[in-house]
Amino acid sequence: MFDSLLDEDATTMAALIRSGDVSACELTGAALARMEQREPAIQAFCTPTPELALAQARTVDARRARGETLGALAGVPLAVKDLICTANVRTTSGSAAYKDFVPEDDDITV
Repeated sequence: MFDSLLDEDATTMAALIRSGDVSACELTGAALARMEQREPAIQAFCTPTPELALAQARTVDARRARGETLGALAGVPLAVKDLICTANVRTTSGSAAYKDFVPEDDDITV
């Protein structure tokens, strides 16, 4: 059921999370399952971070449960291009020279 939600646009996914019709954890789980299924063929991800994704989804779900206001796209699964620094996540920029580079901070776009 949740896999089909991944074909929706980001604002629809976010609205479903805010309304409680779907949890961020359910949506993230579906995204991770799709990634696991398709990744061997497409090899799109350099450094998958499923544990981080699920931890962030749990945080969004907890904030929603407390009645906190969520950001416009809170809980919507996304991927960050390997050219953009993500704190504590290997960021190679597609270069062997940076194969072990782990930035301390997120890029402003993250």
